Amino acid sequence: MSSDIKDEFNYDPFSRCPGIKRIVELASEMVEYIATDTESAFNSFKVMEKKLTEAIQPLYEFSLPAAKENLGKIFKTFADGALLYRLQSLGILEWCNIDAWIKMDSKDLKEGSVIPFSDWVLLRLEREESFTIDKVDKYIGSRFSKDILKKIEEETALSLSESDSLKLRKAMIDFRARRYFESANMLASLIDSQSIKQELFDVQNGKYQDRFKKNISQGWKSFYHVFANNFAIHFGGEEFTGEVREETFEKFIEKIKGKIPYNESGKPNIDDVVSIIALSICLFNFFSISKWVDYPDNKPTVINRHWLMHGMYDLEDITRCDCIKLLLMLNQISKLYAKLKNGEI
Repeated sequence: MSSDIKDEFNYDPFSRCPGIKRIVELASEMVEYIATDTESAFNSFKVMEKKLTEAIQPLYEFSLPAAKENLGKIFKTFADGALLYRLQSLGILEWCNIDAWIKMDSKDLKEGSVIPFSDWVLLRLEREESFTIDKVDKYIGSRFSKDILKKIEEETALSLSESDSLKLRKAMIDFRARRYFESANMLASLIDSQSIKQELFDVQNGKYQDRFKKNISQGWKSFYHVFANNFAIHFGGEEFTGEVREETFEKFIEKIKGKIPYNESGKPNIDDVVSIIALSICLFNFFSISKWVDYPDNKPTVINRHWLMHGMYDLEDITRCDCIKLLLMLNQISKLYAKLKNGEI
């Protein structure tokens, strides 16, 4: 992985997982499996749990029930860490839920293997030293054809109000005309407004915690209030509301290891859980505080809401890939909020 990509990631999924060192030595050959031979986090959890159980069971002198209990706790933290690594690695670059839209070409795969596109991207990052953030963006962005982007636009519009659907249409007209700066500003404003409107909806329906100041106008604060009111229950009550965004969000990521629900059915299912985490990571980076010291030499390496909405970017700074990232975030946030309103989460 190239040095600038590694600096951006700055995250080791296994370094702080309690109990992991004990079993990694026994099953090191299986670590790559979770990223190369599975279609979903749930499937990998089940397969890896079985393999690790078989590997570790003969080596310890305790009863089978105790072995299963200990292994379950250890592996749950391991599996969550691996899943979070995948989501964080792409979320730091603000790519959200790309697997829902991009499938692997047969020419990319070894015979008989199945791998999500996001895992393929991470494998390429590890293997190709020449990769930069710009190259990663262009590689992923090249897979989003006109037809796929049209489908994303149409699906997103279904979860928006009529007035917001018109704004989305305007954003995509600008996008297709390569007016990326104008398109990105409209998409960013829509991302903001979805959380503000959802927060107001929660207030009106009595689904709001008294400790939060109502009618917050900032998109980031509204999002983490919506998360605390609606999604934290699925992560052992953990949330990331706090004054210092970076610190509180990093603690949140650490705390939810071992608490991510891997439900095949019911509420929430694994797809919704992954969507919530992936969206949170992307929004955290999009909304991250970026000061204007040493302007213009310190422009963020990924699109930043603070710089965009305050007009600190030049017209040519905003790219096609930036707009696709924002469209995917809008798609995820609007669908999650629609499910909330319909009682599906």
